[in-house]
Amino acid sequence: MPVLDWAPFILVGGKSSRYGSDKSQALFEGQTLLDHAIGTIRELDREPRLVGLDSNSMSELGLAAIPDEVPHQGPVAGIVAAAKASEEGWGLFLPVDMPKISKKHLILLLAQPDSSPNQGGFAFQAASGFQYRLPCLIHLAILREIKKQPPSLGGLLRVIRAGWMILENHGFSDADFLNINRPSDLG
Repeated sequence: MPVLDWAPFILVGGKSSRYGSDKSQALFEGQTLLDHAIGTIRELDREPRLVGLDSNSMSELGLAAIPDEVPHQGPVAGIVAAAKASEEGWGLFLPVDMPKISKKHLILLLAQPDSSPNQGGFAFQAASGFQYRLPCLIHLAILREIKKQPPSLGGLLRVIRAGWMILENHGFSDADFLNINRPSDLG
């Protein structure tokens, strides 16, 4: 049974300095990265909340927006801001720049708290040991209790004792975790 008390967040990013422009508006297979992420969350029958430096500028979408608490600090700043702005028990975090993540990946994340109740979050790891820190599911109540924000997402996942799902054990591959950082990544 998947966790029921959760909120979906799309990390829309910040400067996109490596990309050179707002990558949420980049086209991938005929759709913007942002539209793809919104559609993926809506497949779970939820309305996403946009988190990040430019989230307020996207108000025309009619979605709740949560600005980074501290600008230019990467995904951790957005995740912490989302935790403080919500009351749900869990937060599902989908980055805008991973267009091959689908509903099936997110459903698997949402199913994990039942099977591993002592973990404060969940993310994917390849059999090779490489950790894909996003998308992830994080217990927001635990996160709200942390006094000092870790500087990196890896550090945050260690602090909350995240569990790692081996992606190949679930029929996934590294190709599913394509991350768009530069225009050339769009293929």
